Amino acid sequence: MSLKLVHPPANLTTIESEINQMSEMLRQGWLTVGERLFIVEHEQLYKQSHHKSFTSWLNSLSEKLDTKPSTLWKYLKIVRMIEDINYPKAKINLKNVTGLEQVARIYEATKDVEQVLTLINQLDEKAIKSSDVKKLAKEIVCESLENKVLLENKATFGSFFNNQKYFATLKASAIPIFILSTLTVYWVIELS
Repeated sequence: MSLKLVHPPANLTTIESEINQMSEMLRQGWLTVGERLFIVEHEQLYKQSHHKSFTSWLNSLSEKLDTKPSTLWKYLKIVRMIEDINYPKAKINLKNVTGLEQVARIYEATKDVEQVLTLINQLDEKAIKSSDVKKLAKEIVCESLENKVLLENKATFGSFFNNQKYFATLKASAIPIFILSTLTVYWVIELS
C-alpha cells in the first residue's frame, strides 16, 4: 500500500518549507485554543450544552480532543492573564508557552502586573529560562498559600492568634502540616 499525494512536493526544500509552515500553525494554535476557552468561560457558553459547569465542559472537550485537561487549563490560564493585564497578543512569543504558564501562576498568586511584564520580557529576551520561572512560581505560590492559610486561620480563631505564644506553637506545628497537605493536593491537580 503506497501513500498517494494529491500534489506531491517537488523537492526537499519544498517539503521542509511546508513542514515549517505547519509547525508554525500548530505553535500558534495554543493561543487560539486558549482564547476560545476564555470566551466559553467568560460568556458561560458551556451552559448551552448539558454540562453544569465550565470544568465539566472542559473535561469533556479534552476527551474529544484526546488531550489532557491540564493542557487546556494551561492555555486558558495564560489567556486569562493576558486579558487581565491587557498584554498585546501580537507581542506574545508563542514559543514561550511553558514559561508563560509559570508567569500566569505567579500572576494568579500576586496580581503584580509589573513583575509579570518584567518576566515576560525576560523570557522573550532569553534572559531567564522557563525552568527558572517555574522555580520562582513555586516559591511565590507557596508563600501566597501560606499567607492565605494564616489569614484564614486568624479570621477563624480570632483572639487566639493575638497571643503570640500560642500563635508560634500553632505556626510551628499545625500550619506547616496543613500547608504541605494543601500544596500536595494543589500540585497534583495543577501539575497533572
